[in-house]
Amino acid sequence: MALAGWTKYSTCPYNIWGESVLTAMPDSPADGCYHAETYLSATAICAANNGRLCTMEELLGDCTRFTGCSHDHDLIWSSTPAGEYTPSPTSSPTISTAPTGPLMTYYLACGASSNCGGQTAIALQQETHEVRCCRDEMALAGWTKYSTCPYNIWGESVLTAMPDSPADGCYHAETYLSATAICAANNGRLCTMEELLGDCTRGTGCSHDHDLIWSSTPAGEYTPSPTSSPTISTAPTGPLMTYYLACGASSNCGGQTAIAPQFETHEVRCCRDEMALAGWTKYSTCPYNIWGESVLTAMPDSPADGCYHAETYLSATAICAANNGRLCTMEELRGDCTRETGCSHDHDLIWSSTPAGEYTPSPTSSPTISTAPTGPLMTYYLACGASSNCGGQTA
Repeated sequence: MALAGWTKYSTCPYNIWGESVLTAMPDSPADGCYHAETYLSATAICAANNGRLCTMEELLGDCTRFTGCSHDHDLIWSSTPAGEYTPSPTSSPTISTAPTGPLMTYYLACGASSNCGGQTAIALQQETHEVRCCRDEMALAGWTKYSTCPYNIWGESVLTAMPDSPADGCYHAETYLSATAICAANNGRLCTMEELLGDCTRGTGCSHDHDLIWSSTPAGEYTPSPTSSPTISTAPTGPLMTYYLACGASSNCGGQTAIAPQFETHEVRCCRDEMALAGWTKYSTCPYNIWGESVLTAMPDSPADGCYHAETYLSATAICAANNGRLCTMEELRGDCTRETGCSHDHDLIWSSTPAGEYTPSPTSSPTISTAPTGPLMTYYLACGASSNCGGQTA
């Protein structure tokens, strides 16, 4: 039975209700109408409004026509998959030009308050970070409630409800909106910063106790300058480099790699070509003559445990240099040359020194960079908001 405002048409061949005016997200438009969302953000919006994306058949059956926002003439996201699309490994990273204006920033907090040097951070909504979720109601199987948590909630890290969930249910590199969608699909929500700092999700899996996790707590708006690159610290104008990220252990992260612009923040491990210093590890199974390390203590402001969880490419480069090493190449990381060297980074996407190409921000817009995995991407059907419009078109 639908909530107030939802519509059920007798001519719709399915027993469902539809709605276009969607106001439950914290940053919903005043009129509740969404005109330009990604698939993952659309999934999150529907979940937040106690619904789901419609199938292509439901849209073609006019089950949501006349529900508002003038969407009867628009092509609407459906949940019906159209197949996989594999981007070329030699192409530049996908850049979606977002409207100018403010971008939201959100707090990150460590998966366990005793780790990460007690660090919190602020991230732009399009950066990629790890995901844990919270739930207010009586927990589903697998969710954990800690008596030491000062809030009446349950937490979870193994999240398998999305159609394209990793086999182990662990998410290591998601945007704020995709993290929101993942939690919603798993009958939860992003945790607040206070809940994460209260250790309400610690020990729930995916080695996230040493990672900086998305929270739902907003840190404020960030308006990129029309003449500078989109980073909170003012960077020179002109091309920015992107670099490959690779998993700390090739058997984890679903074999995922990613591409990140130099101003994003990710975990750090280092390599060294000469005979290793104390603490550095050389694996006989590594196909390169190098040593690896994660515990990096030589910087003046190094974390107490030597573990770095949220560094830019340039700061990662500096950290390795200060520790008499260098950033590893993508091939060295994928060759497991730094696995098991500490900081729980075997489940994280790590900075490599391997460039992925240049990205030049538009001088008149705030480009949103999509750091998509280098493997297959899913595509989904769009269908017209009313079958009599759009020339009967789907896309």
